[in-house]
Amino acid sequence: MKKICMRRYWLLTLFIFAGFWAGCKPPAFLANRFQDFTAYYNRFYNAQEAFREGLKNIERPNDVVNRDEYMRLFIGAEGASGGNFEKVIKKSADLLRAYPRSKWADDAILLIGKAYFYQGEYLGAEQKFNEVIQTPDSPLRDEARFWQARTLISAKSYDRALALLSESLLIKDLKPKWGAYMQLALGELFVRQKDWTKATEALEKGLERSTERELSAKATYLLGQVYETQQIWAKAASAYRKVPQYRPSYELIYAAQISEAEVAGLNIRPELGMAIIRKLVRDDKFIKERAEILLLQGRIMARMGQSREAYTLFDDLLYNPNRNANTVKGKVHYALASMYRDQFRNYRRAGAHFDTASTNLRTGIGDESRLRLPKAITDAARQAATYKSFNKSASRVFEIDSLLWVSELNRKSFDSLLTVVRVRKEKEQAALQAEAERRRAESQFASSQQQRTNNTSFGRPGESQPGGFLGHLDPIRVQEGKNNFKQRWGERPLAPNWRRKAAIGNQNEGQSAKQDSLRAAENARLLAQAEKGTIQIDTSSAVLGTEEVSIWM
Repeated sequence: MKKICMRRYWLLTLFIFAGFWAGCKPPAFLANRFQDFTAYYNRFYNAQEAFREGLKNIERPNDVVNRDEYMRLFIGAEGASGGNFEKVIKKSADLLRAYPRSKWADDAILLIGKAYFYQGEYLGAEQKFNEVIQTPDSPLRDEARFWQARTLISAKSYDRALALLSESLLIKDLKPKWGAYMQLALGELFVRQKDWTKATEALEKGLERSTERELSAKATYLLGQVYETQQIWAKAASAYRKVPQYRPSYELIYAAQISEAEVAGLNIRPELGMAIIRKLVRDDKFIKERAEILLLQGRIMARMGQSREAYTLFDDLLYNPNRNANTVKGKVHYALASMYRDQFRNYRRAGAHFDTASTNLRTGIGDESRLRLPKAITDAARQAATYKSFNKSASRVFEIDSLLWVSELNRKSFDSLLTVVRVRKEKEQAALQAEAERRRAESQFASSQQQRTNNTSFGRPGESQPGGFLGHLDPIRVQEGKNNFKQRWGERPLAPNWRRKAAIGNQNEGQSAKQDSLRAAENARLLAQAEKGTIQIDTSSAVLGTEEVSIWM
């Protein structure tokens, strides 16, 4: 019996082998199915590759963490390049036209919706996502709901997005991945609406459900920013401290650590912030960020009352080229302006630094999608305009006050004041004349050098000339030189440096004459103005006998 069974088994095996050997081709319906699947998969794969390339172009500039803005958990359509996404739409549309009844059609529809989203065509994206949601038994419905919520948030349809997310989170068989995504998207929505309590609750729930390291790190950082906005400093510092535990990108780790130092140093205990700063300074990974770290160190020093040390540090950041502080110069000027305003009470310099800061900082809040934290510097231009107006008014007030003070002087004090003003004016005039003479001498020297270069009639050393080098053997040229010399200098004694002595004497005589005429004119003008009560004093110090009178201008 056993032999019969074995024989039948071998016969059946041989029959099947012979059938395949004879045909060497699968049945027609299997071949068609396989070819359709291969063609569909190849086209869909190409569309996916084009989508990934377009996504890389968006993700690259978002690597840098802007600590003045709330963290974006999910990338929006800002700055998207439409080229690759157009390819995605075209390839996916061709795929749907070729295989409209394929069970993978919803994959292509969802991909088209994503491409529309990154192009900023939110209406078309919403329609495609809705098509997938309405497809019965589609495994992509949860993902489509999440993307539709993102589309509504980007389109600022916050009420509809809130309703969709709230409804989707109540689905019993919602996949865990998309449930976590929706919960975090809900937290980001509340941040845009500035509902900080609900944002905190949604982000905490989303972190409990999230399993992705980078997304969890971003959500934790955003939670720290929300706590910081609510001035819950201890929880904010704790949230920032947890970010490196997720091992995210280098930029996010640095942003979290310096944010923790800022919150701790400026709002909890300065010693805690300084300890974190010392750790960051010792870390070689943060050499490029050293200027920003030192800026925060100076701010904490100023908060601790170490104003002079902070000023020295800020000055070093501004004027030491080895610091490479170009990226933070605007913030350094703003910090200096705040010190002059709040601690030194020097509003003139505060206004100057505010003005410089406003030209180095981009202070526009811009689109709501780029929502800024309260600590972000957005008022530099307004502060500069305010202090400019204040300083102008203050200068006018002190000018009028100085005129009133001058009008009350007796004759002797007034003459002493005129002497001080006259001496200062003479010094200024002498400095201007000296500078003009220096420039004139430089110009004459340059002109003479150019003439010597252009004049080749006397030849060059080593060249054979009939009159010798510089024509010293030509009696006609020698006589011309003597006549020109006498015509210019006259009969002068052959004494050392007599040319310079004569020139200095002439210059002194000319200056004395000019000073006498200027003194007379200035005296007459000041006396005339004093009689009318319109004299303006622009000096910062006047000496009346042994008494020094300071005038603030």
